[in-house]
Amino acid sequence: MKKMLKSLNIFFRQREPYLLSLRQSGLASIRRSGQIIIMLLLLSAITIAQESTPSAFVLDASMGYDNLFDNTIYNSFIDCGFNTIIQRATPDSKSLLARFNVNAFNALDSTEWIYYYSSSYYSKWEAEEDQPCWNKVGVKHSEGEAAYWRDNNDSVLCWSTKGVIGPADTIVYGPTYHQEKWYRRWYRNYTNDEYRYNLKYTPRFRMALDNPYSVSDTQDVCRIYVLLKYRVIEDDTAHHSDSTYYFRPPVTLKVSDFPSNGDFDYIYLSNIPSQRSYKYWSGFRDPETDKLAIPSIENIYREDKWGGQGVQFCIDWLRTDTLCTLYIDNIEVYDNNGWNRFLENPIATANDIKTYAQNFSGWDNITHWIGGHEPSSIDSYIPIRTVNSILVDSAGAPPIMNVVWAHWTLELNGESQLERYYDMVQPNKLMVEFHPILKDYDPVRPFDLEVLRKIFQESYR
Repeated sequence: MKKMLKSLNIFFRQREPYLLSLRQSGLASIRRSGQIIIMLLLLSAITIAQESTPSAFVLDASMGYDNLFDNTIYNSFIDCGFNTIIQRATPDSKSLLARFNVNAFNALDSTEWIYYYSSSYYSKWEAEEDQPCWNKVGVKHSEGEAAYWRDNNDSVLCWSTKGVIGPADTIVYGPTYHQEKWYRRWYRNYTNDEYRYNLKYTPRFRMALDNPYSVSDTQDVCRIYVLLKYRVIEDDTAHHSDSTYYFRPPVTLKVSDFPSNGDFDYIYLSNIPSQRSYKYWSGFRDPETDKLAIPSIENIYREDKWGGQGVQFCIDWLRTDTLCTLYIDNIEVYDNNGWNRFLENPIATANDIKTYAQNFSGWDNITHWIGGHEPSSIDSYIPIRTVNSILVDSAGAPPIMNVVWAHWTLELNGESQLERYYDMVQPNKLMVEFHPILKDYDPVRPFDLEVLRKIFQESYR
């Protein structure tokens, strides 16, 4: 993972009011003389660095869409030494952005397919994988063994009930990880419960049943369900307790729920499509308060960011005999407003992404497309990687670059989230969001410097 450091891009993130307050008044909104001195020293150092290593040193900033056509701000950026900008790419803004390398951030509506699909959620967990630590992310087992079972003309390694001689809880469970509770999309119409917060997940279990003794179709086989491990904290950290929540009652599967010929099939929580999903309740929903820390509700808040916490997909074995054998290939989970479309029609989805990217083939200064914003769940990574592959390998377009916020990703569910992100996505650039300068900050905060040190350490691993 040492390559991470070579591609690390710590960038200056703008939030309202914009970084450096680069409006028509220049630095006028930086009021205190100490801040002005710090900024002048910083910009002086930036200029020297850019002049000495122009091909390697990148200084970039994001800019709000409201300033897309404000050339005064672009001139200020150039004067301050910026050579790269995160901004929306449109035919009308092309000439204004010509002086910069552009990381195109096109995310105003759901037809801008690069951002739409790369901000979707999907994970696939191979059932035979065995995580030995209860408080680490991964599939776990209480009983059973790995075994091969046929899939058309191939043999597939699965987890099976071989060796299980009686009923057993959680022959498969886990991975136990944090899921997002809302869509990280900044669309103009994503401001209410109908869209941004209407995030539902659909799990599906790919399983097969070997029934050589022709056990009756009406007999029970196993039970599937989804549960959540989380922590309830009262009065900040004074009191806390661990809780378990079942998103819905367990579903008992019978022999008739499996293909009679022993083939694999996707099995859902319900045969009715509209009843297959689960959703986090409002106590887990607010996205703005403390990022991953869940908001207080009457001095109580809930979180699922610690080791051993998060969502689990579980299978219990119900039989008292060994007349049939269950094979579990994998468990997938996907969102209901994004990756569900990809699974339903991957060719059409890929073509939408490819066509959208090729509309910008006349831009020679787009270096990256900005993908799903600040991913902080494993469910984000396969969509990002898949969209990136379509862009680079199929469309001949620039790759994706995602903004990763370091405060979230240094550790989550007992592991380095930054490391998992890098290993799964393999980004062209590792873009770590960091806020050393904002209007409300003192010129230098020791906390920020300490976080920056940890970011470099983590990126070198």
